[in-house]
Amino acid sequence: MQKHHGFIYRLCLLALVVVAFCAWTTVALATGLVDGLGRQVVIEQAPERIITLPVWAAEMLLEMVGSERIIAVSAWGDDPAVSPTSELAAAVPERVSSDNAEGILALAPDLVVLDTFSAGFDGGLVRTLEEAGLTVLVMASPTDINTVMYALTMLGEATAAQEQAAQMVADMQGVLATVAIGLSKVPQGGFKTMMFYEGSFEHADMLCAYGPGTTLDAIARAAGLINVCDAPNFSPVSKEKIVAEWKPEVLIVRSSTMDENWVMNDDGGIANIAAVLADPVLAGLPAVQNQMVFAISDRYRDSQSHYIVRAVYELAKLLYPIE
Repeated sequence: MQKHHGFIYRLCLLALVVVAFCAWTTVALATGLVDGLGRQVVIEQAPERIITLPVWAAEMLLEMVGSERIIAVSAWGDDPAVSPTSELAAAVPERVSSDNAEGILALAPDLVVLDTFSAGFDGGLVRTLEEAGLTVLVMASPTDINTVMYALTMLGEATAAQEQAAQMVADMQGVLATVAIGLSKVPQGGFKTMMFYEGSFEHADMLCAYGPGTTLDAIARAAGLINVCDAPNFSPVSKEKIVAEWKPEVLIVRSSTMDENWVMNDDGGIANIAAVLADPVLAGLPAVQNQMVFAISDRYRDSQSHYIVRAVYELAKLLYPIE
């Protein structure tokens, strides 16, 4: 019981630390921001022509400053199966990509938001844009709930929308507090083991590992689940290993499938759940034997924005007494 209460205590303590941290960054970043590449980025006035390439940053900014201050986003955020802000993105006039610096320059933005993925590993896009006189903020891609809140705070500073950013962080904390209250009612030993079940993109008949250090693991932990995956992240994992060694009590599959044209079809996980339950290799798995195979919405499950807490809530509510 002491260990159980310790889990809830640490969750609540994390929320308090994040509140204090966000208050500190509001002051510390008032005259300049240190971005994900360690560069000092000075933004002299509130930007009105923002371009943001990362889908997660667009989700934050669309709700933080509104589409009227954003002139271009990535096309990846247009799909409602991918992004919960697709309707808001529809009001943004232009689409850009990291492989077309000329297209970004032609729009004359006063702030370009990239992440460490879209910036390119050699920093070529950043150099091209800055040499043309643009202000570029490179964000570190969030990997857990705490770094999502940090990103919200930094974007609030960068766009002079500190109050809106603080409210978005507070809303996230409210959802997590609701989940924590429900988890406090789970009896000792009642937290279930699980894994995220998804095929490997590079290895046929293998699965993809999502362990500590991934947003999916952060979702699982915040939802009161024990992720059994201990393989290197994104490495291939065999079904036989899952059955013989990991033996999760719960499997979480994707809510959508993808066709040969990379078009997403979200059926709530019906197809993927049926495939898992019908797979003879998985017949001995506790999750399959007990029909504990579920899906949560991919657009929340895959989110690196504030919507990540929606995935936490959905997952926790499937298994525990969450209001």
